Amino acid sequence: MSLQTLLPVITLIAGGLLQYLGQWGTDARQRKAATEARNGDRDRMRQDRRESFELDHLLRLNEAMMRFARATGRAHFHDMMAAKQSGVYASHQLPEGVSDEDYAARRELLGLKNLVLDNNIRAKVNEAYESMSRLTTLIRATTDEADAMMLDAMNAHSQALDGIAARIRQIYLDQA
Repeated sequence: MSLQTLLPVITLIAGGLLQYLGQWGTDARQRKAATEARNGDRDRMRQDRRESFELDHLLRLNEAMMRFARATGRAHFHDMMAAKQSGVYASHQLPEGVSDEDYAARRELLGLKNLVLDNNIRAKVNEAYESMSRLTTLIRATTDEADAMMLDAMNAHSQALDGIAARIRQIYLDQA
């Protein structure tokens, strides 16, 4: 075969091969772009689910913190009233309803506090929980000691609530 006969055949084959390689490159780029788009969508969905969970959880935690503070305050009030009569803080058992309320609030908060995603907030909630729980360990303390411990507990509680509120605001601002 002569070169004049082979050249058009070689050109046809080379052109077909180059067209195939070009199409393959275009398809590869399109597949990569589609994969990146799916990954981006998946990441956005995951972030949305995470923020939705965190927001719901922080709102529930905030309510649980408030219930626990109310229960702790009520128990402290009963102990202070008894201390006025006996002269000693925590010298009696709490009434059944108050004790039950404290137990339920404590249990709810225990269930929620360890699921907090933010380490700083979790530490603040743990500190508030421990500070408020220390009041139950006071046996035959003075009322001044009890009031000082209650003040520390309320300060820790306030700091935890501030941390929760700041994170809730941050989630809402990020979504805007």
